[in-house]
Amino acid sequence: MPLSAAELRARIKRLGISQSEAAERLGLSANGLYKQLHGERKVSRQTKIILDLIEEVQRLRDNQRQAEPPLDRQQRRDRRLAQFLYPTAPRRK
Repeated sequence: MPLSAAELRARIKRLGISQSEAAERLGLSANGLYKQLHGERKVSRQTKIILDLIEEVQRLRDNQRQAEPPLDRQQRRDRRLAQFLYPTAPRRK
């Protein structure tokens, strides 16, 4: 089922990302996304699939955050120290 321009706009807004960030994540130029958002160009199947994946990844991350037990004071201090000493270490959002 094709995605309408209004649905695309609503889904991007629900993700809480800017149009420029959405264009980058979807592999589109800013102008290309603008045209899809305003109905000048049909929303491609590729855009819909990538948007579905972005939403699924965000949903999984949200579920993972809820499942993690809160860190105690020492663990938070250790994590901040590790991030300071090793800035290339992956950071959690």
